[in-house]
Amino acid sequence: MKGFAKKTGQAVLLMLGCTLLVFAIQVLSGRDPGRAILGTQATQTAVDALNHRLGVDQPLLGQYLDFVAGLARGDLGLSFYSGAPVTEILAGRAPVTASLIVLSFVISLVITFPTTLLAVRNPGGPADVISRGFVLAGTVIPSFWLGILLILVIALPTGLFPAGGYPDDPSGQLRALVLPAITVAVGLAPVQIRTLRSAWLRAMRSPYVEAPRSRGVGTTRLLISHALPNSLNPLVSLLAVQAGWAAFGAVIVENTFRLPGIGQGLIVDASHSDFPLVNGTTLLLAFVVVLVSSAADGLARLLDPRLRSAQ
Repeated sequence: MKGFAKKTGQAVLLMLGCTLLVFAIQVLSGRDPGRAILGTQATQTAVDALNHRLGVDQPLLGQYLDFVAGLARGDLGLSFYSGAPVTEILAGRAPVTASLIVLSFVISLVITFPTTLLAVRNPGGPADVISRGFVLAGTVIPSFWLGILLILVIALPTGLFPAGGYPDDPSGQLRALVLPAITVAVGLAPVQIRTLRSAWLRAMRSPYVEAPRSRGVGTTRLLISHALPNSLNPLVSLLAVQAGWAAFGAVIVENTFRLPGIGQGLIVDASHSDFPLVNGTTLLLAFVVVLVSSAADGLARLLDPRLRSAQ
């Protein structure tokens, strides 16, 4: 319980640090929010009135406290470009990005576990060599290049998947996410395979596997029932790190496939100098990274009793 309270406190401090950093970027941008929202034709009186309503004419400490209080209420301010609430805009984009990331991880793990199982079953054999070749190729291939390749090789010739866009119907949305998810998954799977392979081989050499092996337990059962559960901790920690990478990496993939998610929106918002939306997006992604990392740490402690005993 003490360890849980400590981790929760650390997560809260990290989130507060994120809010301070985003607020500082917003202040240092030097933009006049009232002028940006109302446009160049608005009178200075109207601009000053809007700035007063937004609270940006207060001292910096008061602005920061209002900023944090707004976050607690789910208020991230107004878009400079459209004047709409930032939270409403992000709420419309988030499901697309979340669906992309979830599907990407599902595909990457579907690749990772069978590939690693075949590699660990016969280290140095053909399957192991092929898996290491895939790890090398997947590490060096740029995601935007792979996305374009999938469009040219699969989407355009076959018509099975759209080359871009995001339809309104659920089946069309799923088809639109397949190729982008494969693009992200190919970037995720190599590191997962490398991490799981090392942990799995190490577990296969441990005493708790050697004992049942001496009793004649088969290799497949040893790999799955005895060694795999004790090999998952490094993978769980890695997945937490990759969740943050995937969220930021979605910026490239969503623009390649024209998906209306947080990533594509971030590029558009930056081109419009829409700082409230850029800052809100950055803050949302940072919070996701902190929360996922904290959840992964708790899951790792549940999986490994040694971590609980070390508390």
